[in-house]
Amino acid sequence: GSGGVGEQGSRGATASRFGLSHRVGGAPPLLLSPAPMHSWREPGVGDAFPTGVCSDGTRVTSRIETIWYDAPRRLVRFRRRTRLTSPDREIIEREYIQQKHPVSTAEVRSWLIAHGFVVERLYGDWDGTPYSRESERAIFWARRR
Repeated sequence: GSGGVGEQGSRGATASRFGLSHRVGGAPPLLLSPAPMHSWREPGVGDAFPTGVCSDGTRVTSRIETIWYDAPRRLVRFRRRTRLTSPDREIIEREYIQQKHPVSTAEVRSWLIAHGFVVERLYGDWDGTPYSRESERAIFWARRR
């Protein structure tokens, strides 16, 4: 994600959503402290979502590497690595390649309006800074008409 909302995701996502079927009491634990997302416009490796500690003490560490991107066409390819370490030190690791088309702010706004929403606010980060063209992400606050 970035410049659009592609990776903003649910900040309370579960490990199972990412193909890692770690379960406690029949339900996956919540991640408590997600890391900021690495920007697709930056080369190299960075922290990624999901990263944090689950309610049962399981540690989740995710890293993302931008392999390639084409800014004019808004295409990006990542290598993602996610590692679960259970309280009893069992380790589960997954690595996969993703290719995405980060959506534009205009596209998301038009989709929201077309589906009966009114955009009330638009933020450029999780701290509530107003959105600008230089923002790394777009966080929409919308309500149904």
